[in-house]
Amino acid sequence: MLELCQHYGVTNYFLLDVEFPYIYRATRAGVRQIALRYSEDEAIETVLKYRGLADWVWIDTNTKLPLDATVMQQLQGFKTCLVCPERWGRPQDIAEYINQLQVLHFPLTAVMAAEAYVDQWSRF
Repeated sequence: MLELCQHYGVTNYFLLDVEFPYIYRATRAGVRQIALRYSEDEAIETVLKYRGLADWVWIDTNTKLPLDATVMQQLQGFKTCLVCPERWGRPQDIAEYINQLQVLHFPLTAVMAAEAYVDQWSRF
């Protein structure tokens, strides 16, 4: 994938959902466009170990929005991509998640959402 991005001059991208051994090797080889996973079951400590090595954090919403003021501060300096709760079969949670993010003043960089829900997020 990286070779294709380089070949076609694509510079605005990140890799997500990649296996940890690849993350380990690639970040140490200077690849920064990789997202580390954070969720209710994937520790923030792992993300923090990669500060300065990876640019992105993939915030998964398995059963809830795993963000609070403390985590928000810890994620400063990372680009963030949130998994829309509709990906987990909970589109009814979108409005509440947007509200929580606004209360926290959390600066999302991107949201992974199905096309049908993009308009809701574009107003965020």
